[in-house]
Amino acid sequence: MATAVFGSRSVAVDVRPLIPRNHTNLWAKAEQVRDALHDQLSRACQAIDIEPLLLSSSPFVYPAWVKFEAWQPVGQQATTRRSSAIITVDPKPYHEHPFELEVTYSARGKTRTIKRVKPLTDAEVQELVEHLVREGPKPSFRRFREAPLQFWREKNELVGLRRDRLDAQDLAFEGLAVGGVGHRSPTPGRDPERSASVPVEGVHPPQPVGRGDGRGHGPLLTPRDGQRNSTRDRDR
Repeated sequence: MATAVFGSRSVAVDVRPLIPRNHTNLWAKAEQVRDALHDQLSRACQAIDIEPLLLSSSPFVYPAWVKFEAWQPVGQQATTRRSSAIITVDPKPYHEHPFELEVTYSARGKTRTIKRVKPLTDAEVQELVEHLVREGPKPSFRRFREAPLQFWREKNELVGLRRDRLDAQDLAFEGLAVGGVGHRSPTPGRDPERSASVPVEGVHPPQPVGRGDGRGHGPLLTPRDGQRNSTRDRDR
């Protein structure tokens, strides 16, 4: 472990890969968003006189979340109609909007997950709670763009970062170099298969070795026959 010496006293330098626990980084601010969501859900429940189970993630737990769960009695006490929702806070470093939400809710036997949700307003939270416990209409949330053609949604653009143009040019040149190795475009107007078989002066293609070429052109010499004929020529 590295140490730093101050006078006659050495102190160990903390180099562990940990995010500082302070109120300036984005993950610490996500807990503030989580607490605000908890307060919004609590106020929405008080407005319709219900007391559900509200839970929040522990400090320094990523991702931060808030959970809503309600068991409503139906007829007898042993029969309940259950509904729940969990809202997850997703930090987005270097984006125009630093936080996006993911909302998953279950009601009347159906579960739905909605991603890239903007921070909820009080009206949106109230609409969600009434859908869960009062069979209200399906909630609608403001969302960020998920596809390029969703022009009606706002785009959460990157800020504070830029593309390295020199790196992009290097990649482009590498792609051209790799694509050009071992490739020759055929001459216009010429059959590529026929042009590949045109003999080159001084270069002879290899011939098969055997007793015949199968096309009536007579026998071909094997290496052993060729060696035997050369021996006879010397004897003569």
